Amino acid sequence: MNDDKNSATDKIVGSNGGLGAHPEAICDKCGRENVTWFVRSDLWNAVARKSDGADPMLCPVCFITEAEAKGHNATAWEIVPENYRAPNRGPEVKK
Repeated sequence: MNDDKNSATDKIVGSNGGLGAHPEAICDKCGRENVTWFVRSDLWNAVARKSDGADPMLCPVCFITEAEAKGHNATAWEIVPENYRAPNRGPEVKK
């Protein structure tokens, strides 16, 4: 664990299992907790991929902010669960 008690990673414990739950647990831009999410590769590459091929880890809010700053504007951004199963509500809903 980081010895710096003021680092963002020392403060993050949340609904996705906390620090270390997945490699993208912390957003590289804002330092906040991130969730497991994805967007189409062509849009990700246009918005986030660096010229050297590196990919930053971005939370959805920071990704949308970057996308809109680069001219990828939409009337709204849709969040859709993948392989979602509502608690005690029956069968799995597939796209």
